[in-house]
Amino acid sequence: MSNPIPNGTLVQPPGSSLGAAAGLGLTLGTIIPSHRETPYYTRWQLGAQRDIGAGWKVEGYYLDSHGQHLPVSRELNGLPTQYLSTSRIRDTVNEAFLSQSVPNPFQGLLPGTTLNGATITRAQLLRPYPQFLVGANNGAVSNTGTISVGTEEYRGSDHYQAGTILIEKRFTGHSSLVASYTRSHETDRLNFLNPADGILENRISPNDRPNRATLGAIVDLPFGRGQKWGSGWNSLTDAVLGGWSVSGAYQYQSGFPLQWNTNIYYDPARDPRDLHSNIGGTCSGGGKAGLDCPGWDTSGFYVAGGTGRTDTRIQLANNVRYFPSTLPHVRTANLNLLDFGLYKTFAIARGTNLQIRIEAINALNYTVLWNPDQNPRNSTFGIVNQDRNNPRDIQLGARVTF
Repeated sequence: MSNPIPNGTLVQPPGSSLGAAAGLGLTLGTIIPSHRETPYYTRWQLGAQRDIGAGWKVEGYYLDSHGQHLPVSRELNGLPTQYLSTSRIRDTVNEAFLSQSVPNPFQGLLPGTTLNGATITRAQLLRPYPQFLVGANNGAVSNTGTISVGTEEYRGSDHYQAGTILIEKRFTGHSSLVASYTRSHETDRLNFLNPADGILENRISPNDRPNRATLGAIVDLPFGRGQKWGSGWNSLTDAVLGGWSVSGAYQYQSGFPLQWNTNIYYDPARDPRDLHSNIGGTCSGGGKAGLDCPGWDTSGFYVAGGTGRTDTRIQLANNVRYFPSTLPHVRTANLNLLDFGLYKTFAIARGTNLQIRIEAINALNYTVLWNPDQNPRNSTFGIVNQDRNNPRDIQLGARVTF
């Protein structure tokens, strides 16, 4: 076996022995405050139900939920806003200014770190805490990348609103029909586009699913003893043709907004919130959007008259971010799933029944397209590279009731 400790000793954690010098020259990550506020939700619901006779019932309700003091991760060691370029394209002049090497005031003070050399970049010294190494987090989306010096703040919020209508029909016996539709809207303030300005982004929530519809039914077929047709059948005929039931469950749900985790160029003459995706739809020239063509219009992500994805002007660095982290109409593919079941019940003895069940999960073998490429510099920008759900699954089972 290989030696897991080739140097013969374990590195001892310094604990608090270094005091304020702990972590100098390194990234500290997120420091959780000693005093943490408790998030809370205010929720109310108003509903009404009406029995309209003949086994029909209608129900409707409205739900409102508002979260306060939700935790938000914030980078404290990003470049101050005054040093970020406000240009909508890559600002090479500003980049050269920030990346220029200057004499390092930390030389010899931070041994064993990359901040101990004779020179250091100007960008590092302009940070609020230059003695700590910059992280890989550019402030695009909270909780992504590597935090240099971060903290958790308790001023996030979200707001969910939904209206639902439900219709139910109960038939004689075990048959039933249930249909529902929910229209909802969810926004949140849980992300900093530019952490240095301390302003939380008011965005459509990544959890937003504006439309959801379901339809479920269980039907005992009216054939066999005790049914409308075949009540006089003999035992053999009834065993073959009687006692059948079918069930179906369909659900439709809107896709959820894609999250854009990096600063991205977008034509300043356009509003990215007007962009609509069509993943799973039809391409203008035929084929399926997201597979045979990009799942949304990609033209706004490139400089007009430029070289497209190879144009270095779209590769932003040290720019103020204007592009939202979510867009209301750029989403994953919608969900369309149908489950189907066929059941046969045999009367074994008095009060004892055997039911054979055949069920098809995702009976239409529908594929939920998932995880499109969101990097405009890639040739596969807008193309889906995986699916989310399982293929059709056929199940066979048996149940004895007595």
